[in-house]
This record gives sequence, C-alpha cells and structure tokens, in this order.
Amino acid sequence: MKIAKPVLLAVTFFIAGCTAGGPAFSPVENPDINKALVYIYRPFNIVGFGVAPCVYIDEVKQGELKNNGYLVYPVDPGTRIIETKDGLSDPLTLYLDIVAGEEYYVRWSIDTDTNWGAVTHTYSLALIPKEYAAQEIKCTKKAR
Repeated sequence: MKIAKPVLLAVTFFIAGCTAGGPAFSPVENPDINKALVYIYRPFNIVGFGVAPCVYIDEVKQGELKNNGYLVYPVDPGTRIIETKDGLSDPLTLYLDIVAGEEYYVRWSIDTDTNWGAVTHTYSLALIPKEYAAQEIKCTKKAR
C-alpha cells in the first residue's frame, strides 16, 4: 500500500499535465470585424490523453492542443488550411473558406471502435456547427 499511493499520485500528475490548464472557455469579446475567429477544440477523452497535436494554420505552427482544451485565432478571410500533426497518425487537414466577422468551430477528436475484439482509434478534424460546438467547447480550458 505504501507504493500504491505514490504511484497513484504520479499518474494523477501525469494526466493533469496532459490536459489543458488555462482558464475555462470564454468567447472572444469584441473581435476584429475584418477577421474571422477560428476556435479549435478537443473534448476530454481518456483515450489518447497524452497526445497533444500541433495545430497549423496555413503551414504556420500555432500551438499544441491538449486534451480538454481549445485554441482561438483571428484569421484573415479567404481559403485557409487548418492542419494537425500528432506524430502518431497522418496529418489531418481541413480547408475552410473564411468570411470576415464569422466564427468557426473545428473539433479534433479520437474515436474508438471495437470490431471482433480489435480496438481501433480514428483521429478526426471536422468543422462543427456552432450550435453543437457551443455545448462541447464550454467544458474545455484554454490550451497554452
């Protein structure tokens, strides 16, 4: 039992270090009307909790998206390339036609499937309707 407590404590700190630790989600106040806001978020999932994909916009690294985290960027109008690279799977790419003054919600997630006893994980990057994303993103914290 003396060993179990330190191990449990170490695992707890490891998991906490792999999740976003910034402030709770809050929408950007008074955004620039000449740009759009792109929110990129990741709902909590115990599967892949240690994976923090790097987020790129137009091939420029923006940050790492930790478990249960979100990032937000003001983006110029036009076609933009959103990409994530996690080192475990092929990069995921999403092309967005950005309009000034709009908000876009992009979700990165890991889906698990069990088929005949084999467990597979599928990584996805998708544009999510604001009405649905607003419910998911409010549970996240700012990734740093």
